[in-house]
Amino acid sequence: MHWIERTVHSRFVSGFVPDELKSTDSIDEYRARLLVIFAIGVVAIGWCASAFYLFMTAYLACLIAVVGGLAILCGPLLMKSRGNLGLGALVATTGLFGTVFAFSWLTGGIAAPSLLWMVTVPIFALVIHSTSAGIGWALLVILAVGGFYALEPRSLSAWVPHPFAIPELHLLKFVAVTSVAVVILQFALIYGWLHGRWNQKLVEARDALAYRACFDQLTGLPNREEFQQRFMTRIIAARRDGAPFWYGFLDLDNFKAVNDSLGHPGGDRIIDLVARRLHYALREGGSIGRIGGDEFGILIDIDPTGDDRQDLLARLTEAFSSPFDIDGANVRLAASIGLARSDIHDFSAHSDEDVLEILHRTANRAMFRAKQVPGPRIEYFDPLDRGESDRRVQRENAIREGLAQGQFEAYYQPIVEIPGGRLIGAEVLARWNHPEHGLLGPDEFLPLALQSPLIHDVADALAEALCRDLASTRMREPHAPPLALQVNLSPEQLYAMERLEPLIYRLTVNCQEAVEMRFEITESEWTKNEEGFEWLKSLGVDLIIDDFGKGYSSLSRLAHMPCRGLKLDREFIQDIDATPQNQALVRAVVQMGRALDLSVVAEGVETQAELDVIRRAGVDIVQGFYFARPMPFQALLDYRDGSRQAS
Repeated sequence: MHWIERTVHSRFVSGFVPDELKSTDSIDEYRARLLVIFAIGVVAIGWCASAFYLFMTAYLACLIAVVGGLAILCGPLLMKSRGNLGLGALVATTGLFGTVFAFSWLTGGIAAPSLLWMVTVPIFALVIHSTSAGIGWALLVILAVGGFYALEPRSLSAWVPHPFAIPELHLLKFVAVTSVAVVILQFALIYGWLHGRWNQKLVEARDALAYRACFDQLTGLPNREEFQQRFMTRIIAARRDGAPFWYGFLDLDNFKAVNDSLGHPGGDRIIDLVARRLHYALREGGSIGRIGGDEFGILIDIDPTGDDRQDLLARLTEAFSSPFDIDGANVRLAASIGLARSDIHDFSAHSDEDVLEILHRTANRAMFRAKQVPGPRIEYFDPLDRGESDRRVQRENAIREGLAQGQFEAYYQPIVEIPGGRLIGAEVLARWNHPEHGLLGPDEFLPLALQSPLIHDVADALAEALCRDLASTRMREPHAPPLALQVNLSPEQLYAMERLEPLIYRLTVNCQEAVEMRFEITESEWTKNEEGFEWLKSLGVDLIIDDFGKGYSSLSRLAHMPCRGLKLDREFIQDIDATPQNQALVRAVVQMGRALDLSVVAEGVETQAELDVIRRAGVDIVQGFYFARPMPFQALLDYRDGSRQAS
């Protein structure tokens, strides 16, 4: 079938194909090419017949063949000039039908040999145009043949000299039948090749989509979804067969600095090389997947001899023993790995999804312990911590129950202007109104929530409480000026944009009449999570950089970022009256903020001495226990009214 493919893609045929269809490898491109081939083939046969008719002095038949061929050729020409496959197919099919109909009428109606060519018309329309076109032309052909049979028109053979008026001349019928058979065979071969080629393309496209859905495009390793599916399968097998395994969480140390120095192409090359080495290290008894930017998940079988730890440590640390060659530059990397055994708990009362989540969190905590020591390191979860892990699960269940029962409330810590103490805004903070332990601060639940998907549920509950407070205020004070409220965004939320976007939309759009909503992100997260920050910029939200001065900010980047202000890290404020270095830093930040038109807030002011020092340094917006502790919304409104009267 190679000759068919060479013909379909020949330069001559390509000259008639519209430019917008070329190289698309679509069904329309193949139909356009087949239209050209079939039109030229049919016209060639017709014009050969016209030469025969001319030789036999059948001038009318010769004229019909020539004119019909020109009409058919108009199809590819119109397709090329107008860029419309449907128009070209319609014109060519109409020309073919008209030519066959005229010949049949001329040479005997229902007895005419040329009537056999009518079969090619619906086939032509089906292959070149569409199924509906094929059906339509088939009905028209049936109608034409039925008309010939019913009317039995007199042949116009008087116009055609001998031998065409002689019914006994079978040569013409033989030639007609043979020509039709050849054309139909041609149709069948090419349509069969086209159908097979297109099915092959569909299979290839399906396989490519399936691969992209399951495997990381950079490394070829299983992606997050595929790895979690394999993780789940291993959990089910371990519960069924009693065969434990290791789950590991690997994170590259200081990869962001390497990525910034090499650029994204160099960073991608590093990730690819790391994946290759890890895959080779786990070639026996283990598997690996890429579950994040520089994060990998590991599944390892347990060695029944008990030597699995030493062998695992040797194989994984060896992957980072030699530098990575990136365009001639030797780059050394280290990785921190946390491991947890699948039998660290009695999971009989847990679902498979809960087991996966617990093992992931356990390995994640072990990985963070490994990061405390420089260099490649593997940290194992200590089975002696089972009691602590069980208590952790109990606390998580208590948080879930508190969320379900609406026990989480929004509290507001005033942000005031000095001198005078006028309220200009507030930071929104979560509190847990526990039925047994009373009002619990964030230290009682937030660290645990940040290590699990619970942080998103807590954020949603806080937004619900905030919107409820604002709704009650609009009812009582419909003409009150809007408040400036600030809501914290955690790093975990920035890495789950699908959960964060509806929350931001709810707070910024639904509450825009009552508040000026701003969102706080820490300086460290701002410098580390570029993708999350750019996404926030695209939403057009007002940002406040929290804990400023604690991280490593780029001043050039700060000058171009769309933020409203900076919050000084409270470490600069504590005992600032006794720390000249901190006083100098605060003055420098205030001057920089004014130059960039950014507000500067001193957070954590607790004493009169601290207030006096930061006021002399130029700070005019403060927040802290010296002025007010976090309070319910109604108390905030009372505080606002009191601050207005005082000022």
